[in-house]
Amino acid sequence: MWHRRAVALGDHLSEVERVQRVPLAAGVDGTHQTIDVMARAAMGRYGAGSGRIRNLAVQIVRDAGVPERDKRGETVAVHEWVKKHLRYVKDPLWYEFVTYPETLAFERADGDCDDHAVLESALLGALGIPTRFVVYAFKGSSQFAHVALHAMVGPNEWMPLDPIVKDKPAGWEVPDATTRHVYGISTPDGPQKTGRSTGEWLSLGVAMFALWRIVSGMFHKLERRP
Repeated sequence: MWHRRAVALGDHLSEVERVQRVPLAAGVDGTHQTIDVMARAAMGRYGAGSGRIRNLAVQIVRDAGVPERDKRGETVAVHEWVKKHLRYVKDPLWYEFVTYPETLAFERADGDCDDHAVLESALLGALGIPTRFVVYAFKGSSQFAHVALHAMVGPNEWMPLDPIVKDKPAGWEVPDATTRHVYGISTPDGPQKTGRSTGEWLSLGVAMFALWRIVSGMFHKLERRP
């Protein structure tokens, strides 16, 4: 999904030009660019800031019988609704489409993994539940090929959510990713990368081990001196 030539954001207002096309950078820069578009869509005026999205989110948790102030229950209810509501459909060739949550909820119930994540993030954000996007790369490729999200259901407790995997419950996360990046998205001003990717932690670990070997060798030399 991240090797496309352009990122296009569905325009909720325009009947003439339904998308805004923006050239997509290569590699990780293109991933950052796409996540920025997703975050702004999820937390913006047609996402978590929309009264229609707020009303829908409240109705979802009411219909599910979730008790008040039960963040975990609200998260699970929203997750199950998004899985049932949206049909997974790939983006057109050479384009990365990101659709506004209002459009996904009320006009066109289809999209790929980024659309599922955007709608779920918007609904949870409308209920005051912070979310973050997580992108994944898999064995044999350095390209990020999938995006899902986490929701904060308790103090420092993040629940993985992958709404395109219809047969897995809330709390399930792809088990075979070799690298991931995490982006906090709880404001309408775009994402902030939070934490290190697994690849970055591996590089950091190698560097720390090398530093330990150097320092350890220095101490051994000092101990041998008469």
